[in-house]
Amino acid sequence: MIALVAAATIAVPLSGCSSSSPASDSGASTKPAKHHAPQVSGVITAENGDSWTVKGDNGTTYTVALGTGTMFGSKKTPATRQQFPVGDHVRISGPISGSTVTATDIRNSSAKTTTPASQ
Repeated sequence: MIALVAAATIAVPLSGCSSSSPASDSGASTKPAKHHAPQVSGVITAENGDSWTVKGDNGTTYTVALGTGTMFGSKKTPATRQQFPVGDHVRISGPISGSTVTATDIRNSSAKTTTPASQ
């Protein structure tokens, strides 16, 4: 009787896990989802103290709120806010509410250049 109770306890959590069964997989990854902060990529168009304006690659203009916890650069290549002048293309991570981003992380983005090509 004790063995049956233990087996039932183990079977219940596993039966609710749809990713443990290949038959239920509809082509989606079975790896656990990583939870990253939302990101905005775009060009810095203005800087005013702890508030920046960024024209997003999607065409939206964002107000970026900087705080004491905002990290500039990466752990491997730290930077300061002075290393992000107007015209730089950046990737900003942090919570987004409407068109306001509370920046937790700001990095240079090599995806686009801000210098126009010579003609």
